[in-house]
Amino acid sequence: MSLWRRVTARVWRFGLRLKFVLFQRHRHDAAVVENLGGLAIQVLPGVFNPAIFRVTPVFLEWLDEDLVPPSATVLDVGTGTGVLAIAAARTAARVTAVDRNPAAIECAQINARGNGVEDRVDLRLGDLFEPVAEERFDLVLCNPPYLEGDPDGDLEHALLAGDFPVRFARDLPDHLADGARALVILSDLGEQQRFLDAFDRAGLVTEAIRRRDLISEEVTLFAVYSPSSGSRSR
Repeated sequence: MSLWRRVTARVWRFGLRLKFVLFQRHRHDAAVVENLGGLAIQVLPGVFNPAIFRVTPVFLEWLDEDLVPPSATVLDVGTGTGVLAIAAARTAARVTAVDRNPAAIECAQINARGNGVEDRVDLRLGDLFEPVAEERFDLVLCNPPYLEGDPDGDLEHALLAGDFPVRFARDLPDHLADGARALVILSDLGEQQRFLDAFDRAGLVTEAIRRRDLISEEVTLFAVYSPSSGSRSR
């Protein structure tokens, strides 16, 4: 990363935190409706608003039938409002979505019903992979908390990475079916290298399959899979 990019990234990270404090915390206790990827998404009090940052809209733009095959069983880790699970359910056979925040599960249920996919989205309360025990999936989606810092409370758990990279990478292989992969979106403003290092230590392969330069940040979609599965990128 160039010096100009590093300086810009530092300023932008500060701006993101300021935006979070001034905007997200103010709206955290109020219900709002956002339009994301053509989906009407309600954001309930206590649930992180995915419209604040630009990563989720980019992920939604990329999340088409090429990445989510019609026969796929999908797991969405840290579903929040459920927007990624709902988008995946438009083509997938079945989507399981998990979140540690009870308010997020309630919010995702409302949004799945409102967008007509409640029959294809199974919502479960719990941290990371705990709610899916020994289940395996064809595709795992993750729009993780990626900013540096240790979270305190549900709101910050949606924003600050903490030990998320290590725990996610450690347990991911146990939930990938044969030939499966995870799609993880990361920004170079955050803990991208920590995630990549964690995947490497877990013996996983990472492959950048989509990239978008947003001037102030670069967003990359990584396919993550076990070496024995081989690359399934498109």
